[in-house]
Amino acid sequence: MILNKMFGYYKYIFTTKQIIRSVIIFAVLCSILLTIACNNTETKTNTTNPVTDSSSTKSSTDIDKALSTDIDKALSADIDKALIENNFEHVITLSETAASFDITAGQSNEIYAALKEEYDLFVLHSTDGGLSFDSPIKSNNNALITGLISDRPAIAASDNGSVAVTWTSGKDFARIWYSLSQDYGKTFDRSFVLSYRDPKPLTGFSEISFDNNKNPVASWVQEGGIRVSQSFDGGETFSIESGVDSEVSACTKSSIASAENDHILVAYRDRELLDNKPIRPIKLGVSTDFGQVFGTRQFVSNNHWDIETCPNSFPSIQSYKDNVYITWMDGGVQDNPSLTNIWFAKATLNSQYFSNIQLNQITLQHSRPSITVSSNGDLHIIWASRESDKAVIKYVSSKDGITFSNPTNIVSSNDGSNRRTPSHPTIISDKADNIYVAWSDALGTHIGQLKKQVTP
Repeated sequence: MILNKMFGYYKYIFTTKQIIRSVIIFAVLCSILLTIACNNTETKTNTTNPVTDSSSTKSSTDIDKALSTDIDKALSADIDKALIENNFEHVITLSETAASFDITAGQSNEIYAALKEEYDLFVLHSTDGGLSFDSPIKSNNNALITGLISDRPAIAASDNGSVAVTWTSGKDFARIWYSLSQDYGKTFDRSFVLSYRDPKPLTGFSEISFDNNKNPVASWVQEGGIRVSQSFDGGETFSIESGVDSEVSACTKSSIASAENDHILVAYRDRELLDNKPIRPIKLGVSTDFGQVFGTRQFVSNNHWDIETCPNSFPSIQSYKDNVYITWMDGGVQDNPSLTNIWFAKATLNSQYFSNIQLNQITLQHSRPSITVSSNGDLHIIWASRESDKAVIKYVSSKDGITFSNPTNIVSSNDGSNRRTPSHPTIISDKADNIYVAWSDALGTHIGQLKKQVTP
């Protein structure tokens, strides 16, 4: 069942930060007085045993440290309770049951969301900046969505009312399906297979975007390589698929974007060896003829991959004028692959040099970055992170791709809502430079409009 509901303000808020601090401080004082009283009693009873006195003093110190830690955690939780209210204009729940999702923006204040509900793919449309959404419309009328759990659907929209979705049908042997709406997501009458060949193994992880001529272009993984297909008639038909790279990380979605002068950009995670060690480098495939031919692939990063699992955290790419922006997660810190970092790279269309910047200040478990560029060129990036006592979504911004704001938490599992781990964060911007963030957690799939941020 698809549910839309507001939850920007929590239903039960009984205390303020000042009251909580007062209660905690009072409890600490009571505990200290009780500890002192116990120590005094014990000292009077055991005046001839100095070891007992020393042990009592140490116990009191440990208690004080534990209480101090509890105070810090309580104050942190108090701050986190206001994260949604402080960072978002509004947030609603799109679904309590969706297995996966994707979002995209159309015109000003216009958002589309694609939700995977069991074997169906539903599209929701908002024209008021996400305050409300129309009833969900089923888009996969000709084929079930049956890809792997990590294989998520994709959605893209143009400002002329065209909305396109792609998904995987099948598992061991699968195809990529495509469906088109030309009436702002009200109906999806055009649907067919993009991967025109017979069902093939290792097929999935599709991505779709509209180019500057309002034509959709799609990418997907098939038999260990990346395929791209471009439409030249608004999405009615597609060209014969072309290859970007024949040997890539087969469980990682690529990220696709269009740029000036007929450029199609595909960022992906490759699969290679460096010094006899596995690496999953981030590469960029560039086509200058609407995706018909991809020339030399450019290295963006060649970090070692120390995590013993398939890297399903994929890069995210955007372009603005002749600038190319990519963000990604690295392959783990040496000797501790559970610790990862989030990186950002900037280049121009005519340059093969990328300036790499680490976005996180503290090395933790960071993953799944997502980037968007507003119409004035401001960059907005989010990612998922695991801190010592909570799971969060972090946010940074930049005007030039050189200087970034300090990472701030905008969503937290420690906010008293029982949302557990917020995951798969996605960020988009509309024509009016409104910024939207979507994510999934134990409570469902949500989307909210960020409050205006001060971008350095």
